[in-house]
Amino acid sequence: MTSPASRRPQPSDDSRTPARKWMFRLITVALVLTPLLILEIGLRVAGYPPRDQLAVDPIFDPLDPKPLFESRDSGQTWSIPESRHNFFAPASFSNQSDRPIRRIFVLGGSTVQGRPWHPPTAFPAWTQLFLQACDPAHDYQVINCGGVSYASYRVAKLLDEVLQHQPAAIVIYTGHNEFLEQRSYPATDSIANQATRLAQSSHLVRAIQHLQHTPTRDPSAELQTDAPVTRLDLMDGMDLYQRDDAWRQAVVAHFQRTLDQMAKRCRQADVPLILCQPASDRVDTAPFKIMPAVLTASQTTHFDTFWEQARNGQLNTDHRIESCQQVLGMDPQHAGANFVLGKLLIDQGQFEIAKPHLLAARDHDVCPLRATSAIEMATKQVASLHQLELVRCDELLDARDLQGQPRPDGIPDTNRFVDHIHPSIAGHQLIGQAIAKRLAEQWRLACSNDVQAQYESLVQAQLSSLEEAYFTRGKQRLQGLRRWASGRSGKLHLPANQSFQRQTPSSPQ
Repeated sequence: MTSPASRRPQPSDDSRTPARKWMFRLITVALVLTPLLILEIGLRVAGYPPRDQLAVDPIFDPLDPKPLFESRDSGQTWSIPESRHNFFAPASFSNQSDRPIRRIFVLGGSTVQGRPWHPPTAFPAWTQLFLQACDPAHDYQVINCGGVSYASYRVAKLLDEVLQHQPAAIVIYTGHNEFLEQRSYPATDSIANQATRLAQSSHLVRAIQHLQHTPTRDPSAELQTDAPVTRLDLMDGMDLYQRDDAWRQAVVAHFQRTLDQMAKRCRQADVPLILCQPASDRVDTAPFKIMPAVLTASQTTHFDTFWEQARNGQLNTDHRIESCQQVLGMDPQHAGANFVLGKLLIDQGQFEIAKPHLLAARDHDVCPLRATSAIEMATKQVASLHQLELVRCDELLDARDLQGQPRPDGIPDTNRFVDHIHPSIAGHQLIGQAIAKRLAEQWRLACSNDVQAQYESLVQAQLSSLEEAYFTRGKQRLQGLRRWASGRSGKLHLPANQSFQRQTPSSPQ
């Protein structure tokens, strides 16, 4: 007779096979991942690679990075080769001197280079002359590394290089060129972006990137080279600029991340860093591109009527102001209406009311060729976080009256600029002196009372050494820049009889 236990169904080999297969797979996966996990933990403990590594950028990475400076005499003299002169002005420095050397590299875009002129009248040159007047015991070498159209992510690559040349300090003036190049940013809510951020949090992934120098980026990212190719260099490049708040926010985030890494890199190298908050003209520079918001058909009819009245110089000022306000009621981010309203208010002497509208006109320019308020805020935040010296160029270029007090508008003066972003030679001198004085304070230089007189003598000698053709060529380049800008002014079509002169007290020349 069969017992109850013997009559129970026994599991067959076939029913146990799936469980065994899954167990085998889990063990296999664990054996594969364990070495990677151990390596990840080891890299984290070792702190490799450092998170502020400038060689790796998830958005920008030149395919064929070349050094900016080359030496042909065993490292005694370094210079920018002719092959880079399309974007950089000639510059060189020597390791040989009869005095102790204090070498300062100034990095940034065309403002650093001194456009529309050249480095002899750019602010790095005036910084060097002031330091020489203040401290003749040292050989001050202020090296101009301003690259035309160079944005912060390109400047970061140069920083890694120049830190190898024993700088006494680094000066960075950047922010105007952040929106020039076509770059892809993953959507903030996309699965691909989540995976990218997860990968970037892994020390193992970043170590592989560092060794191979091939950052993980969006597959649709554009070809990156040493030579900037701006959107406006492309056929119908202006059409590439559209209202895109998400893209602009991503650009600002990339800028702040890059600036933060540069600050950390200088701190690691124990090299003082001075940041310059970029300044731009707001009063005489109309938005480069204007796009209205998407409105209903009836709203569009009213909008067009008010916008036409706002631009009509034959109407009285109050009528035009009311029309601007109607436009902004339907589209607060309309750069053109903000600009016209700001200009009309300045003509009436209402500077405080005009200021936010002129800022909005710049910040909502669909083709932002000037650093926006978000870029300025990011610069301030990085300077505050790392306790850096911050030179407020916007305040330096705010003209003062005969008593030396800032004019009542709190806006950089148009007379201190030659176009939308480039300061006049006098403006460069103000920036150069401010930087030199910050460095003198850091190095505790005992500048004598007659330093200013010595500096002014050096300035006159510098200017006298330049031929008339130097200034003539600068004026020609300026005319070209203005024609270029007017061709991209967003079809604002302000009437020729419109008076946009600032009604403010005149300042001494």
